[in-house]
Amino acid sequence: MRGARSLLVDSTLACALFALALVAGDDGTLWWRMAAWALLTLTLLLSNERLRSKRLLPPNSLRDSLAGLVSAVLLISLTYLIYPTLSLHFPELALEAATLYRRLHAPPGLPYALPILVLVIVAEEMLWRGAFFGIEGRRAFVMSVMSYTLVQLASGSWLLVALSFALGAFWAVQRWFFRSLWPSLISHLLWSLFVFVLFPLAH
Repeated sequence: MRGARSLLVDSTLACALFALALVAGDDGTLWWRMAAWALLTLTLLLSNERLRSKRLLPPNSLRDSLAGLVSAVLLISLTYLIYPTLSLHFPELALEAATLYRRLHAPPGLPYALPILVLVIVAEEMLWRGAFFGIEGRRAFVMSVMSYTLVQLASGSWLLVALSFALGAFWAVQRWFFRSLWPSLISHLLWSLFVFVLFPLAH
């Protein structure tokens, strides 16, 4: 019980720090705040004895790699197929997307912030598809999805909240089904690379 409680405390603290990093405002330091959050979170989680015993990143298998690649292609394709139609019928979606991309262009801006983006994604996966799944019981899935969604409220972006719910649920299903962090990590990294860096949906 002590290990489980400690893991829950560490996960909750990491969530609170994530929200704090987002709510600090658009002062041009978003990427640096998120980098600090990622480093603190990884340090916190990797020092947790209970989580270390889970072996969240076992040797990557061909199955896990293919699952990550295939799911990334699916998510990326759906994103670029659905967004144009939705933004045409709901102009506020395009406005919200443009606002979100403006925030991502805070110094050093993309693509220069790519190393930070990768670090943040690794920390997110370790927390929401790693630590929360280290808490025994059926509540792990619900806690993972809901906490990943709720912390995004601090950003003030309803689009980010909606994306976090949909993608968080998808990646949580992957984590549960494959019993490995690799598929969701690969999928998350590739989706973010395409949508945020290579082929932005808005400018």
